[in-house]
Amino acid sequence: MKLSDYIRLAEAARLVGKDAGNVTKAADAGQLQTRRTGCGLRLTTERWVRDWAASLRPRKRNRDAS
Repeated sequence: MKLSDYIRLAEAARLVGKDAGNVTKAADAGQLQTRRTGCGLRLTTERWVRDWAASLRPRKRNRDAS
């Protein structure tokens, strides 16, 4: 991936409608893949953040299963 494919965590938070603090906490906990630049800036990709946000949604239960 090129560096231009990455976005900042604050921008990622806006994409999925979450607070920037929640995205940063998820990155700190290893739930969200990030990449650090030489100056310490943490970046992620749009796909990674959308996958992470999808994993937070409750899954539908199958009503027919018993």
